[in-house]
Amino acid sequence: MTIGTTNTGCIEAREVAGETTHFLLGEKLRDAVTIELRLSDGSWLRGFYDYRLARDRSRVPVFNVVYHYASNSNAHPDPITTVFDLPQDAVLRWPLPDHGVISNPLPPLPASGRP
Repeated sequence: MTIGTTNTGCIEAREVAGETTHFLLGEKLRDAVTIELRLSDGSWLRGFYDYRLARDRSRVPVFNVVYHYASNSNAHPDPITTVFDLPQDAVLRWPLPDHGVISNPLPPLPASGRP
């Protein structure tokens, strides 16, 4: 796997053993693997790859983003998950170290609810 590289690419669909399999930069995308999506402003959004089955049973690549947010209560709020289809021309990369990436999980708040 080419983790840590600045190489970018689009998802490539290939037929493997009679089913569509998705690849990024020659590497097979496994379910729930972390990838980064380039946004229109040039920043990167970290999420994970998955797929959904279309009506014709083909695999459609999807991007999942999990948002963690702070809460004023002592309870730890459940994260919010957003899932959307990846366009064929979406620019992706394998994850880089945690700099310049928009979506990173925040550490949990202590029991007092204050940092």
